[in-house]
Amino acid sequence: MQLINFTMWSPSGGGGAFFSELLDDNYSKDYCLNYDNYRNPITNEYAGSPNTYRYEHYSLEKEYNMIPKFTEKSILLGKRYSPIDFFKYEVKCPDTYIIDCKGHEEYVEDLIFVKKIIGGTTHHTNPYFITDMMKDLKQPETKKEFISWKKYAQMIQEISPYINEWSIFAQKYFTVPTDRYDWDKDKFLMHLKHEYDKKYYSPFIKGQEMIDVEPLKEYTNVHVVKYGDLMNGKDTGTAFDDYKKELHIYFENNTRILDEFEMQCL
Repeated sequence: MQLINFTMWSPSGGGGAFFSELLDDNYSKDYCLNYDNYRNPITNEYAGSPNTYRYEHYSLEKEYNMIPKFTEKSILLGKRYSPIDFFKYEVKCPDTYIIDCKGHEEYVEDLIFVKKIIGGTTHHTNPYFITDMMKDLKQPETKKEFISWKKYAQMIQEISPYINEWSIFAQKYFTVPTDRYDWDKDKFLMHLKHEYDKKYYSPFIKGQEMIDVEPLKEYTNVHVVKYGDLMNGKDTGTAFDDYKKELHIYFENNTRILDEFEMQCL
């Protein structure tokens, strides 16, 4: 089996994409898309090292011949599922980093909302998802379509630079029955606050906070790294300890963005 560089696993919003870039010293270009990771310098969101493979369901990817040809530079990047089947059948992996966000769940949930739900893009989705989301959209007169959309985009831009009109939330709200030529900012923010409070996007569903680490130890050196230690500049005994300055800047920017978002939108 092919020897790869390392594996990075972190729940959504937990910084796994950025951490893969940091440890690989290989950074994504602005506004590039790596499956569901979108490099957005405005929200401090990263797509992951160009050497990453954003894996999901191993069995489905194997069945439909979607698994790439790995090299010694390859990095497995996961956020929901264990990489164990890749270790069993596809690759040899010397080191696996597991990011444990325990104690910082609310902080990570806020980052998901800003970086994924309102500041991300629907470009990583598919026509099935878009069609279902837009099924209730009422079409205006053809000649007025661009006016309706332009006024909507202008309203969003006036509210906050952290909201992307092509994000999941903004596209979802666009289908709401309302005056399509005089968008109401207060109603938009009311819906945004409601969506924020629901936290349906949280990766911390009871019983599913972490993947099972023990089985991985048969195949790889497992490093369980506490999110709080990375945030607070503490030693982890891992390669992360060589990047404390970069980590400090990353978390400082995340906190600033969350503070500004709260003032602008909540």
